[in-house]
Amino acid sequence: MTSESQGIQSLEIAFSIIDGFLSAGKPLGLSAAAEKFNMPRSKLHKYLVSLVRLGVLRQGPDDTRYALGPKLLECGFGILSEIDIVSICEPELHSLRNECEEAAALAVWMPNGPMIVRYLRSKHPVAMDMHVGFYAPLMTSAAGKCFAAHLPLQAYKHLLLKEIDDGADYNLFTSELEKIKECGFSTRTELLTSIPGSRSIASPVFYGTGAIAGVILLIGFETKPLEFPEEKYVSDLQQAALRVSQRLGFHTTE
Repeated sequence: MTSESQGIQSLEIAFSIIDGFLSAGKPLGLSAAAEKFNMPRSKLHKYLVSLVRLGVLRQGPDDTRYALGPKLLECGFGILSEIDIVSICEPELHSLRNECEEAAALAVWMPNGPMIVRYLRSKHPVAMDMHVGFYAPLMTSAAGKCFAAHLPLQAYKHLLLKEIDDGADYNLFTSELEKIKECGFSTRTELLTSIPGSRSIASPVFYGTGAIAGVILLIGFETKPLEFPEEKYVSDLQQAALRVSQRLGFHTTE
């Protein structure tokens, strides 16, 4: 065997374990994982300990099951430069801004939370501005809540604890996450000094793997009726998000 064809077997085993958790689609206990990977429990446990330390895997609250960790999210976001989500979203953002007559934006998840990477100002005579690079709060913004509904807790736990310390309502936040998972969109319905715009709606964009790729937003609604959000805006936003998701390889199960 030539040196060029030699590899590191332990590294290959580690990646096969990661692939196994990905295909499982749910957390696995040590015994179930050992059976799935056809590996002795003692040997597998050593791999799991290292993968958890690296953040590639994470343990649940009961510390008996393992699931994919936040480090894989960071690796995935590093591919954004190759899969240019901004360019893919651009025509949809322009269409939303023109059809709904409100500001449209795209946010992606970063270690410090949801970050605006594209913003189209509304065409209202007096319109609010939001700069690219703006970080939205986790618990009180439409973007933050939309991401939290589709990310593992470990990805945003540090932000959650900080905002709870600052006075954010945890019970309200968790109840909203359940609603977001059911209806497929999130909202911010009140004016906050920390976020531009009176109100906003957010809908998730997914990669082909089903992982969240970003969030598309409509922001503003200063001149719209108190009934919020209106069905038309929600429908237009969700259809735009679905088209972008499909271009990223996502397929609905329906």
